[in-house]
Amino acid sequence: MTTYLRKALYLTLCMITLHPAQGIAQSDYLFASEDTRRAETVELGGQSSFVFESKCADLIITSSINSDAQKPKAEKVGGIYRYELVVPANGKRIFTVAKAGTALRTDIPKLPRQNQRFYFTVTEVENPITMENQSGSGNLYPVERKACIQFTTPISDLQVQFSPKLGGKLNRNKTADSGANLILLEVDIDSLNKYRNHFSDVQARYDEINKTIQAKEKTDIKSITDQEYDLEERLKDELTRAQNDWIEVATIKVFGENTNVITLPVSDILAIQAKSLTPYGILLLKEKVFASKYDELMHQAKEYMERRDYELAGAHYASAAEVSGISEVDKITAKRSSEKMGTLHTYKQHLDTQADNLYKVTHAGGMINKKQLFGMIDELITLNKAMYKETTDTYYLEEANRLAEEKQNVGVVIKGRFVMSEYKGGVVQETPITNVRIYGSQDMNNDNMDKPTYFNKGELITTVTSADGHFSFNYPLGKYRSIIFEAVNNPQIKDNKHISVLGNTDDRNLKIRFPKK
Repeated sequence: MTTYLRKALYLTLCMITLHPAQGIAQSDYLFASEDTRRAETVELGGQSSFVFESKCADLIITSSINSDAQKPKAEKVGGIYRYELVVPANGKRIFTVAKAGTALRTDIPKLPRQNQRFYFTVTEVENPITMENQSGSGNLYPVERKACIQFTTPISDLQVQFSPKLGGKLNRNKTADSGANLILLEVDIDSLNKYRNHFSDVQARYDEINKTIQAKEKTDIKSITDQEYDLEERLKDELTRAQNDWIEVATIKVFGENTNVITLPVSDILAIQAKSLTPYGILLLKEKVFASKYDELMHQAKEYMERRDYELAGAHYASAAEVSGISEVDKITAKRSSEKMGTLHTYKQHLDTQADNLYKVTHAGGMINKKQLFGMIDELITLNKAMYKETTDTYYLEEANRLAEEKQNVGVVIKGRFVMSEYKGGVVQETPITNVRIYGSQDMNNDNMDKPTYFNKGELITTVTSADGHFSFNYPLGKYRSIIFEAVNNPQIKDNKHISVLGNTDDRNLKIRFPKK
């Protein structure tokens, strides 16, 4: 197998692992599916048509491109309401389908084509349900090697769907103190751990052989053996099977008659421990009846705020302030809320930008300035705490605490300069060099850097390409025992250099000298 194909398969596997399949619609309560068999070619003057059909007579359909500013009205055809949007075929769009006066919506990405008509069916769930985790302290299930997932619900026919591999046992014959139905799913921890641990083990073995092959590709590709390629292929196949088994075991779904299907978060499944009880409430969602347009807009604004969409929340508060016939107090309340949303929107934009910048700095490799890095983390912590103070949304407080913990784990910054040194007339002459690879090794080495060239250099950390030879990189404490520096494709250099970093807690500022041959 070629190196290119092997890497392509590895990337594909990673994408499957990290990105589970997603449907075209993004709402649990409003679904949109494309009927590709009905797509047709029609004369539209080079434009494209999108037809949405539904039993709902009050859908609002918009496009992500402002120049498509049209809201099609419902046209009843044989008991079905038909909405048509005709747009220029000039780039991908996201169509938003929403039910008027509610928070129900779904997004549909689609690329228009000239003189093509596409058809979509929009369906609203008759009995929408939602789930809330009701965990508190001290939730115990007193059965050895077992855990329990508990559902409290007013729905008498609620179904709980799980894989036989989970070793689960369902008990539906209980009633909560409130009179609601109590459904218990007893989980066998050994069965759960069997598939969870097998997936982790195969993933680790696959990563190890893949890392070995990648390292050899960068140094001497001919040294990769057929046995190593075969092992990688076998582990890749085994990893796919292990992943599918784990996904099957970790998928628990609940639903009732004419309801949406709710899937328990995988993070909750991962957190299950022996003798623990995880309680959930499965609730019926009923459309709220509002006394006035003002109350409806204020309610919708609050929903958008809870989703952290402060821009839309501000727009709804502003609209509420313009409703005729409301009191002066209500008008002032809505206006002030709209102004606050504007401030929160600006802060969140700044926070998101800083978070993106931090991600780029920490994932780009190469030069890292510890002072600048800490400054970026501190600013993000401050912004998240400020957002928490203004919104009381615990998400921001958790982010601030997570960043503070990450800051503690930044470790040592090793920085300095690479030079080539030679004696001439009793004087050391130094010339900056570039293109130096830095490896992390599990071997322990001394600080005088007099050991000959390394053949087992370990894991590549980064490649320094600074023309003046300066380097700076973050070293996580405890990850490696020494650092190896290798001048790449430089026939003038005598050998590699290394330095012990075990137990070092202070930043190291080094000049790495490579003797000239």
